Amino acid sequence: VLVEFALDVRAEGNWAKMLKDIDSSPSYFAPLIDEKAPLSFSLSWAMDKREKGNLLEMLKLAEPQVAGQLQPVAPAVRSLFAALSKTAEKGHADAFFQFRSEAADDMVLFGGLKVQNGQQLSAAVRTVLGQLSSNPEVGEIDVDIDAHAGVSFHRIKAKPRATSDGQVGATAPSVYVGTGRRAVWFARGSEESLKATKSAIDKLGAAKSTVKNRRRGVPFRFVLNMSKWLERMDPERSFSKLARQAFENGRDRLQVEIRPTDNGMRFQLKAEEGFLRLLGMSIGRGITARREARESSE
Repeated sequence: VLVEFALDVRAEGNWAKMLKDIDSSPSYFAPLIDEKAPLSFSLSWAMDKREKGNLLEMLKLAEPQVAGQLQPVAPAVRSLFAALSKTAEKGHADAFFQFRSEAADDMVLFGGLKVQNGQQLSAAVRTVLGQLSSNPEVGEIDVDIDAHAGVSFHRIKAKPRATSDGQVGATAPSVYVGTGRRAVWFARGSEESLKATKSAIDKLGAAKSTVKNRRRGVPFRFVLNMSKWLERMDPERSFSKLARQAFENGRDRLQVEIRPTDNGMRFQLKAEEGFLRLLGMSIGRGITARREARESSE
């Protein structure tokens, strides 16, 4: 199934000016976008003057609030926001994240955000995390646990929470934050997520010259490959049984894209037939359940 709609605007209007150049900057992370991954998302959006102004104003309002909460390292907080403001002034929102199956029983999430003044931001993040690590309420923070290709990695482990019966529950998966000259990286999961991030950094370094040759980008892309998730669903749940049946022959891809056109913007959603089977089977099951309920009440 293909769902598509277009937004057409007047050539002399403000919308036309805003939409004209949103794809003018290719994503720094373009070589990493793997559309066969369980889930991938990318954003490469050239902001207009109004969008940049709104983002800068938001950062300006947030800075004193955060600095007040972290008074001992207030200079580092101001340095951090200065770097973020430089990124906003550049006017290119460039980010991506992906889920990947690095092992049979492990799904990892990692991604990145393109930044300006990365070295300044890196030093500020290190100082702020060092201050937070002294607060037992935050959890366990390990600063500079690893480094790779100029990127310094820090690990954050959430504090275990008490369950309803007073027992201490398990901690959430670790979150890794990596800072380098051009990007901030993040990963969530086991150590496999950190390995996946390092591999992505290497792949990006080897292919970065290809990005310079691209004149345009894709402002927004989301891709879901459903079959990658089936084996991780509880097989006893009714939805899992239905999904396994719907996608048993593959055809499990869902893709959403937003691209500019000559006259505006186009939104496009593509769903392969497995999703149609799932929808039809769900509707059929609902009709059957209502009929059986009605018959049993007679």
